[in-house]
Amino acid sequence: MRVLVCNSTKKEFKDIENESGCITKYLKSISTNVPSSYTRRKYLKENGVYWHFQFFSIKNIIEKDKFKCKYCDWDTYDLNNDSGCYTTHLKKNHKKDIKSYLKDFPDEYYKFSTFLKKEKKEKETLKNNNHVICNICEKKVRYLTNTHLKKHNITPEEYKLKYSNKEYASINFIKKSSAILEDASKNIKRTYVSKPEKDLKKFIEEDLGIEILKNDRKIFNGVEIDIIIPKMSICFEFNGNLYHSENYGKKKKKFHLNKTEICNNKNYKLIHITEDEWFLKNLIVKEKIKSILNLNDKKSVYARKCVIKKIDSKSKNEFLNKNHIQGEDKSKIHLGAFYDGKLVSVITFSSSRNMTNKDYDDKSYEIKRFASDINLKVVGIFSKFVSFFKKNYEFNTIFTFLDLRWNSDKINNVYAKNGFELIKQLDPDYTYYNSKVSRYKRFHKFGYGKSSIKKKFPGIYDINKTEWEMMQEAGFDRIWDCGKYKYEISTKNKKPLTI
Repeated sequence: MRVLVCNSTKKEFKDIENESGCITKYLKSISTNVPSSYTRRKYLKENGVYWHFQFFSIKNIIEKDKFKCKYCDWDTYDLNNDSGCYTTHLKKNHKKDIKSYLKDFPDEYYKFSTFLKKEKKEKETLKNNNHVICNICEKKVRYLTNTHLKKHNITPEEYKLKYSNKEYASINFIKKSSAILEDASKNIKRTYVSKPEKDLKKFIEEDLGIEILKNDRKIFNGVEIDIIIPKMSICFEFNGNLYHSENYGKKKKKFHLNKTEICNNKNYKLIHITEDEWFLKNLIVKEKIKSILNLNDKKSVYARKCVIKKIDSKSKNEFLNKNHIQGEDKSKIHLGAFYDGKLVSVITFSSSRNMTNKDYDDKSYEIKRFASDINLKVVGIFSKFVSFFKKNYEFNTIFTFLDLRWNSDKINNVYAKNGFELIKQLDPDYTYYNSKVSRYKRFHKFGYGKSSIKKKFPGIYDINKTEWEMMQEAGFDRIWDCGKYKYEISTKNKKPLTI
């Protein structure tokens, strides 16, 4: 007897010809790109061997008993039909389903364990306390799912209104659901935690030596937070891109902001870390976490010993890509701080421009980036940058934005401490995401306005549709942030936001 042995995992398969499809399913589970059935048949015809053989080695084992088909000469070593190959054979070659086969051969029940489990479940459903009857089709089910009601072109809400005196779920199902909710309220741990989230927890708990609570629901009255540090009143959330998107992950506009505000109301700070930041900017993220936790053991460099100079775009971009979580920008004014001839900090400003907003004029500037060397603590450098700008550039307004994912404290931040006034809080904004294009990349919405969609996706573009409608058709989802605080310094008299 011959079996296939996977070259990477050493897993064995008896179904060498992949008749049951078990090998195809397995290869997909280990992230192997499996071609279409047509391509696989073509490969067999041209090469004389099955396509999947390139991932396996053939191993001879001691001959075992075979099970022979009751209708033909076909046989298999899978005596218990664990792979489902016999089920597939019956369907393909004899047009037989399991029920009709078992009528002919009632002693063969043991070969169809999955079928038996399903049949048992169906029988249990028929018990009075374990089913409800759909008032539209009179089918007996444990509960009326969205999928079932969709067949009748009716929503759960519409069904409940129409049949208000009827049960929506069985008694046993309601009891079970109540028990699950009760367990959740008792801080039962989630069954699945992603590897990068585990890595983040390991970094804080083991590498930094900080005592943490994991996936706790008690502190915030049933709201789960990934990482809580009670002694410091600091929390962290790891936001996987796919599972924190609007459509796939069901995370609507204010989901992340609401979590931040829930923590703030308990005097906790919540920091949101996205999946792409953790993978692509890992060193920067880790240093930011250490700074938040006051665990920096870096060498201190003082602003009074630094020299401020204009720097070129290349130097600016190289520095920002190494030290800023957002990387390079398209600013026109870029200043660098040098210590002993080494560039240790960078700040950039938008060019002077005409603003359509009535609050701004052509002497308004936006701070686009501010970053220091992640291996140094450059004390007081932001203040020195701002002073240098004020002396060397004519301006009416300097404004900037604070990302609430990283800091939602209106007072304890670098802008407020340096004389900037809080003008307003901006609503959550979004970036686009397409897991099929890239797992670790989010796309700025500015690159996908209607005019851009017309160029990039001409087959989808429709003047009567919204940007969001067309982007969904193009396969994109969107991820919402927590919003921003807007700060500014102005030579004009402006009324700041009341804190």
